[in-house]
Amino acid sequence: MTALNLIKRHWKGELGLTFTLTMLIVGVGVAIVAVNWFVSALAAAHPNLAVPLTLIWLSVLSLLIVPWLLIGLLRTAETDREKTGYNTRLYATQALLLVCLIATANHVIVSLQLLVAQQTELADTRTNSTHTYTLTQHNATLRITGLLDFGITQEVETLLNRSNAVRRVTLDSEGGQLYEGRGLARLIETNHLDTCVVNRCNSACIIAFLAGSKRSIGTNGTMGFHQYRFDENRQRQNIGLFDISAEEEKDRDIYRARGVDEQFIKRVFDTPASGLWTPTLNELTEAGVVNADLCGTG
Repeated sequence: MTALNLIKRHWKGELGLTFTLTMLIVGVGVAIVAVNWFVSALAAAHPNLAVPLTLIWLSVLSLLIVPWLLIGLLRTAETDREKTGYNTRLYATQALLLVCLIATANHVIVSLQLLVAQQTELADTRTNSTHTYTLTQHNATLRITGLLDFGITQEVETLLNRSNAVRRVTLDSEGGQLYEGRGLARLIETNHLDTCVVNRCNSACIIAFLAGSKRSIGTNGTMGFHQYRFDENRQRQNIGLFDISAEEEKDRDIYRARGVDEQFIKRVFDTPASGLWTPTLNELTEAGVVNADLCGTG
């Protein structure tokens, strides 16, 4: 049975009630959960795409998938009653349809509330931006200071597109949004830039730093490592659906890809989120985090 034939036969109620309930409903239900998780994760990774991604997915879910699924199920139950003469399974199916409709409506409402909360936070962050960036030394060095908050990746990408003279990025940040750290890492790696820490580079800033071709640290520079956490506001917005352990594993792979020692990586992610491990320059160099001579003030 082809996928198109399956779609048509379910819509007409021709698949049989047992098959529809056990195979189709469960299978489609799992697929919906998986797609919803993927869209949520993608929206979190790319806040500027959160609105269109969420609205498109909710529209497809509520206007196409759920009506097809539930109407086909109702028709299947009615066909079953015509064949058996029993009303019990039809009534049970109707009750299931009502539960599914309520659950779908609740999901749409909660998703829209979450989207509004996220966009409000994003707007507030942009209004009260805590990061700055400047070009120095004949535009060859890009200096980034402050939190890596929402929007910094897009801003830096715009700057790099305007200036092809940048060869090094100096970082002075206490951390920030994990996805923005990864976004900066992508830009640094794609443009084959060097990285340098003059003062401090903690948490999400480390991911950006590791993307550098040559990675150096100043005489007064420090680097701070710890496990990941979501701040209280984002936990209240139900961002708990993201698996912190999975996010940490992604960045373990980034550490490994950049040649960082496995024992060093273990200690990084053994350090509690409430703490901060600041290795010595020798430890950073021996572990492969730093791979170049001391950098200047940038």
